[in-house]
Amino acid sequence: MSFTLPQLRHFVAAAETGRISRAAEHCNIAQPSLSTSLRNLEDGLGVALFRREASGLYLTAEGERLLRHAKHILSAVTEATEDTRAARDLAAGEIRIAVTETVSGFLVPALLRQIAQALPSVTVQIVEFERREAEDRLLAGEFDLSIAILMPQSERRRLVHDVLIRSRRQLWTCLDHPLLEKEAVSLADVAACDFALLDMDEHVSIAQGYWAEHGLAPRIMFRSKSLECIRSLVGQGSGVTILSDFVYRAWSHDGGRIRRRPLRDAVPTMDIGIAYKADRPLTPSARSVVELARRLSMTSAGRPAAGALPPG
Repeated sequence: MSFTLPQLRHFVAAAETGRISRAAEHCNIAQPSLSTSLRNLEDGLGVALFRREASGLYLTAEGERLLRHAKHILSAVTEATEDTRAARDLAAGEIRIAVTETVSGFLVPALLRQIAQALPSVTVQIVEFERREAEDRLLAGEFDLSIAILMPQSERRRLVHDVLIRSRRQLWTCLDHPLLEKEAVSLADVAACDFALLDMDEHVSIAQGYWAEHGLAPRIMFRSKSLECIRSLVGQGSGVTILSDFVYRAWSHDGGRIRRRPLRDAVPTMDIGIAYKADRPLTPSARSVVELARRLSMTSAGRPAAGALPPG
């Protein structure tokens, strides 16, 4: 059986949100219709794509494999649509974007490709900074946009933040970690394990916040600015970590396998947003790039968040 694009979109939404209700809301269809679409997809493939539990939907090994292919397919469809449009309202000029490290590794290459294909008359300059410096330069007028992990409450009131992605944070372990045997894993359970802490962008300060809210602290065995190092430590069983689906990959560069599962205690999502000055209307090229970034987020890990742009 050949699956349909709507089925793939429904599947990706369900995989990334973990809830039928949220996936249906994201896809703008009724919950029963989305459930039927997922069942038909599983029946057609002859495999179970999800484990359905009271706490939500969790991908099986077959589901993990299909998710990688589905994202590539949907991304290719977006590219083909943009490439074959007969009439395009092309923006022109130069756009300057400040980004942070997490965004660089996971969004910038695809965003540059999308801009080159859809907006060939736009010249793009992208520079990587720490979040605060990116915002300072944006406020100083040196850049048109910034893309970064959003803090729970932004202190920069002169900036407008348009949320692109909300990606849930989950526990990462090796394939045979004892925590996987528990029916539900709490932060207290994680605190009893060696913990690999990612020290990149705002990950440390956000982690300190939710650990402190629960009166706990992780038993840090290693702290690294390298996401690949953290993946390897987890995949080889040296420690566990808590990171978002946006940066998840089921294997490390040295062959370690990584499992993820939800936590019983609430932890904040990792939100990535695009920012611009509140008192400076977006240029046509900047507005076009914002729309491209939003569409690109639809095929990235994590749930895209809808948001209307202000009048230009």
